[in-house]
Amino acid sequence: MIDSNSGLEFSAFAGKKMQEDDAGPRQAAIDMGNNIIELTPEQAAKWKEAAQGTIDAWIAEMDEKGPRRSGPVQAGAGTDGVQLIVPTILPPRKSELPGVSSDRNEIMLLNLMDRLARAMAILGGLVLTALIALTCVSVLGRGLNTLGHSAFLTSLSEAAAKALTATGVGPVSGDFELVEAGISFTIFAFLPICQLRGAHATVDVFANSFPRWLNRFLMTFWEVLLSALIILITWRLYVGMEDKMRYGETTFILQFPVWWAYGLSFAAAVIASVVAVYCAIARIAAYVTGQDLTPDAEGESIEPA
Repeated sequence: MIDSNSGLEFSAFAGKKMQEDDAGPRQAAIDMGNNIIELTPEQAAKWKEAAQGTIDAWIAEMDEKGPRRSGPVQAGAGTDGVQLIVPTILPPRKSELPGVSSDRNEIMLLNLMDRLARAMAILGGLVLTALIALTCVSVLGRGLNTLGHSAFLTSLSEAAAKALTATGVGPVSGDFELVEAGISFTIFAFLPICQLRGAHATVDVFANSFPRWLNRFLMTFWEVLLSALIILITWRLYVGMEDKMRYGETTFILQFPVWWAYGLSFAAAVIASVVAVYCAIARIAAYVTGQDLTPDAEGESIEPA
C-alpha cells in the first residue's frame, strides 16, 4: 500500500504542496520585518557536502540491519525546474531481517503463543472491568446506606432517611471476597502477554553502557529465571488448590469454596507457564543462533509470508 503510493510523483506533489502552504507564512514573516536568508547554489552545495557523511552512515546502518529491496534510481523534473533524484529504497520485510526466523512452523508456533496470550489478556481485562464495576456499585451502596443512617439526612427529612434505608441499599455482600478472587486471576491472566512482549518493568540504569553481547546474555538469563519462577508459582498454586479442596474451606460471607479462586488462578498460571517456557527457549535460541522468535514489544505477531 505504501510502496504503490510513493515515489517520484508523490515526492514532487508533496514538495509542491509544502511550497504552496509556506507562501502565506513566509510573506507574513517578511511583512513583520523578518530577514529571510536564501542560500546561494554554492552555499547549498557546501551543506549537501557536509550532510553526505550522515547519509552514508545511515545507508551503512541500514545495510547492517538487512538487505534493502531497492529499485532503480528515478530522476525527473520537480517543481520550479528543480531536478529531483528519488532512489526507490524499500524497507526490508520482517522475514528478510537478520536474526528473524523465516521457518513457517516456527512462525506458526509464535503466532499460536501470541493468540493464546492475547486471549488471556482480553479475558483478564473483562474480569478486571467487572470487578471495577462491582467495586463502584458497592462503594455507592455503602455511601447511600451511611447517608440514610446519618443524623444529617434525618435532621433534614426523617421520612427521606427511612425511605432510603428501607430500600435495603448497601454494599454488595461479599464484595471483597469476589475482588480478592478475581484480582488474583487477572494477575495471572496478564502474565502471558507481559512475558511474550517483554513488558515487565525493568531497571536498566547501567544496561545502556554494557556491550551488546552482555545485554543479550542478561536478557536470556532473566528470561529463563523469570520463567522458572512462574513455573514454581504455578506448582505452588496447584498444591494450595489441593489443600483447599481436601479441607473444604469456604469464604466467610458468600460461602463459596476457596479452591475455586485457586483453580481459576492455576488455569491462568498454566497458560502463563506454557508461554514462559516458549519465551525462555526462544531467548536461548536467539542468544545461541541469533534467530529471533519473539514478537516486537510494541508490534504485531509475525505472519507467515
